[in-house]
Amino acid sequence: MEAAFDTKKRRRLLPINSLVFVTQSEVKALKPGKVASDIVGQKTFGLLSLPPIWTLPFIGVSAELYRTYSSDKKGRKRLISQWADIIADAARTVGMSPTDKILIRSSGRAEGMERRGKFHSSAGELGNIHIALADCLNKLESDKDLHNEVIPLLVQKRCDPENAKGHLSNERRCYEEHRDWIGEMESAGSGISSNFKINLRRWRERLPDKAAETLACPLSIKISEVLRIPADWAYRAGARLHFEWVWDGRTVYLVQADEELTWDGHDPKKEHEARDYKQVFLSPKCLKKVSEDHASRFGKIRNVFVYLRLNLPTAPLYILDDPDIILQLSQGTVPESLRSDITELVKGSLVIRTDIATDNLLERQFLARSQELKEATAALEWIISQSKNLVKSKQQSAFIFHNFIPAQSAAFAYADPNVPFVPIESLWGLPEGLYYNSHDKYIVNTLTTDIDLALPDTISKFIVREKCNFKRFFVSTTPSGKWETLCLKPPFDWKGSLSQDDCKMIAYESRRIAKAENHPVSIMWFVGVSPSAYKRSAIPWYHEEFDITKSRPSLATKTKTPFDKSYLIQSAKDVEELKNGMRLGKPGDRIRVRPTEEALLRDKNTLKIIGELAKAQGAIIVLEGAVLSHAYYQLAQTGAIVEVVHPFIGFEERHAFNKLVRDRVPEIIQERGEIVTIALLESEALVRALREKLVEEAYELLDAKDLQSVKAELADVKEVIDALINKLNITVDEVKKEQVQKREERGGFLKGIVLVETENVPPTSKSLPNFESHLSGLQPAASDAKLMGEAEFRGRTEIIERRTDRRIAPGQIEIKANVLVPVTRSTIWSVETAEERIEGANGKVVSGRIKGQRAGNQWNYEVSVWIDDTQLELTLDGKPKSEAARRSRRK
Repeated sequence: MEAAFDTKKRRRLLPINSLVFVTQSEVKALKPGKVASDIVGQKTFGLLSLPPIWTLPFIGVSAELYRTYSSDKKGRKRLISQWADIIADAARTVGMSPTDKILIRSSGRAEGMERRGKFHSSAGELGNIHIALADCLNKLESDKDLHNEVIPLLVQKRCDPENAKGHLSNERRCYEEHRDWIGEMESAGSGISSNFKINLRRWRERLPDKAAETLACPLSIKISEVLRIPADWAYRAGARLHFEWVWDGRTVYLVQADEELTWDGHDPKKEHEARDYKQVFLSPKCLKKVSEDHASRFGKIRNVFVYLRLNLPTAPLYILDDPDIILQLSQGTVPESLRSDITELVKGSLVIRTDIATDNLLERQFLARSQELKEATAALEWIISQSKNLVKSKQQSAFIFHNFIPAQSAAFAYADPNVPFVPIESLWGLPEGLYYNSHDKYIVNTLTTDIDLALPDTISKFIVREKCNFKRFFVSTTPSGKWETLCLKPPFDWKGSLSQDDCKMIAYESRRIAKAENHPVSIMWFVGVSPSAYKRSAIPWYHEEFDITKSRPSLATKTKTPFDKSYLIQSAKDVEELKNGMRLGKPGDRIRVRPTEEALLRDKNTLKIIGELAKAQGAIIVLEGAVLSHAYYQLAQTGAIVEVVHPFIGFEERHAFNKLVRDRVPEIIQERGEIVTIALLESEALVRALREKLVEEAYELLDAKDLQSVKAELADVKEVIDALINKLNITVDEVKKEQVQKREERGGFLKGIVLVETENVPPTSKSLPNFESHLSGLQPAASDAKLMGEAEFRGRTEIIERRTDRRIAPGQIEIKANVLVPVTRSTIWSVETAEERIEGANGKVVSGRIKGQRAGNQWNYEVSVWIDDTQLELTLDGKPKSEAARRSRRK
């Protein structure tokens, strides 16, 4: 459920520039005070709020065009022709020329921060604007979700060339403080992106106001430094923005600026404190109090008796497991004794759960559960409906009844009987919110492998490490008893949902539960419950065996940022579109599972559908929810790849590194809660490791994308060099002496000279008089040296050379393929070898492909070989009869 925004009252940035605006009847200039987002759309409104020198030329187009295009199918061609001429003339008034590349972008009235990427755009040239205009309108008109939208257009000059592009944002989802920014940069053509951060600390440095200057940037590594200027400008305005930018090799341009507006949300503490808690102590007439016999058959009841044996508080539970009564209920007959019990229990708000007698964990998860029931009629209707399902299942089943337990937060904890570290995941509201939404993570060090040695008075010494993430949504109960997905009100979106004391108590009791069960467990906790009823803040509610080695999150295939695109699953409609193939386009697409419809929160069939579709199509499921929850387990069991947005540090499987690290790294990892194994190197082994480390750090310096990263990598290189000097027992002066000597003999590297080629002078030239003067005359002057840009330099230095060779011996044929790849090349490359024909009774054609990519200081190679072993049909001229026959290969 998205929050509504009052765009007139809450904006920090307003237009400061006039706009050339095209309508059906005229082209007019809208002054800043006359510009409204309802008229020009969100994208155009945002660009008008920026210093004009930071943007590329643009104009606005009225929503009349899209509205008329959608309603008049027969006159579309004429309509586009009329508007295209007017738009082109208007674009020339702001400095665009017919040969300029342009973008036509939707600038919907509702196309704000919350709906980024939901609309469409098309590229073209101003001289042929009718082609791009028709393409953009066709995309908008074919999108059924946009048929009722008011969509003006934005015609914008494109950056040429587009050497790099990316995002820059200080949205609240990125950082709690609006002075902190995260950026993403993608190099043109490579598809490889890198991330950077901008942290403004005005008490350390105050940037000059450069709103009247271009964002000049001669080097790609300077981009993040240049972007500090608009970041500081927005910070001083108190705005949270999402910029899109492009770089042409000389200047950075801002091409989109979406402002994040504050939203209305829910205060989970106030809502919790406002709830009335009433526990009904029932003398049942039809229902039964739970017993050891019930515990022997039903897992949820068995858990309760584990807690009782450990002197942990529980809520009063009542059970209905009589198969005859359940059968009567399925037929619509309600015993009066049951009606009487239900009437009494709903006085305190009632929740009814179901359980089945089975050891199958998948079947036990996500069993039917009611919402908060406050009327006997509604409760009985729910029981009757579910009785029909229980009878059909033909399994031993039960209804479990208890009064609703108001809790401020919910948590999942993982505990191992023999491991001191307890990871905890928590979120405001009900446990269902933890299944799919971003949440907080904690790791508690209980300081002992035997929890019995941790006496209650030592719990305060436990060490808690917390990671509070941005939390937009949580699940809560409304006054009517309905459970809904709601928006959190700041500051609770960043505020931790557990106290340190709660974390320590949960960790302590979770360890005790795991020891009682004698195996690792995942435990659901209600936190912030009524102290008068339970004598403590947190109570365990449910636990099950948890094998972390089978339920670990998949490793991310790329570094995730808030800018990653994915297909969002929120409703049953989204699931249906996924089933019908309307959502996924190619392998590697991401599906973000975040349902807001209550019916989907506990629907494991929906999770099965999503998981199986993702696996079949090679898509990746992105989950913000808890890895200890039922939802993660159900998705993982389908075999799909599940990426966890906020994975635990020190919680996943064992990692082997076997690499030299800085001296304090093991200590830092231990503080995070991981168990560390180290070894110490000495003498020759350490020197060898340091030399290898220098190569590794040099590659990281090569791959650094911004100035701050270059500084950091240079510091790493310098640290390794200093260590080598120390271990080789040489002095800095000795190295400096070698450096000075080489500089005097050969010079340094400050001039940026590239040796392009050399040429041998013919021997006959030596007989010429004044040979030296003649030779010097052939040398080009330094002033004639060609200036080479980055693209040309990389094109020359990343050339891949290939050659083949053949060796023939009696009974043997060896075909060799040599490929020379520069070690500095980082992008994916592919080389196909020349085809070689092997003659014989059955002619064969042999060829292959070598594909590689460097990641850091490691190369990944893929070698494929094709052999055509079909007999070649030769024509009279000795050539293959069919090209298809020659191309028939097998790998």
